[in-house]
Amino acid sequence: VWAEDELAYTIIFKNSVNGNTQIQSTTKSSTVIAANCTTFVASQPFSNISKAYYGDNKTSIRIGTSSDPGTLDIALSNNGQVKATKVVVNCYLYNSGKPATLSLNGKTAQSIPTSAGDLTFDINADITSLSIAISKYAFVNTISVYKESAPSTFTVTCEVNEETPWGTLSSTDPIS
Repeated sequence: VWAEDELAYTIIFKNSVNGNTQIQSTTKSSTVIAANCTTFVASQPFSNISKAYYGDNKTSIRIGTSSDPGTLDIALSNNGQVKATKVVVNCYLYNSGKPATLSLNGKTAQSIPTSAGDLTFDINADITSLSIAISKYAFVNTISVYKESAPSTFTVTCEVNEETPWGTLSSTDPIS
């Protein structure tokens, strides 16, 4: 029996307005998150908001400023609350000359790439929210949550008889 990580869902941020608009606790998920992804978050999911923005003709959210860190917590709906094995954040720096780091759910901060790239955080826990902390300007495009897939099971039978005294193995599923 073994299991692998499987994608549970991805939260995709969208461009809903021109200009920068600060995310508020009253901001609806449908304003910032693509329609097919809102089922995984609460209808007004945002809290612990500091320097977090949407819009600016980008399909991402911006967290932090050139001189200040930013934070954003996203409450998950029942559909989004899973035992996560890992979370992958696709993000990039606002300004390649100003390095920044991103931390998710209190995990060790990682350096944000200068162009869109993935940061992987090992979680191995039940999640009810996603807490993002960024040290300076950066954009977040997507957040993908992975869970452990259902284990693959198979039955192995060993048959020993006079014709095959060394035995014959057979299984119900091919082993790859």
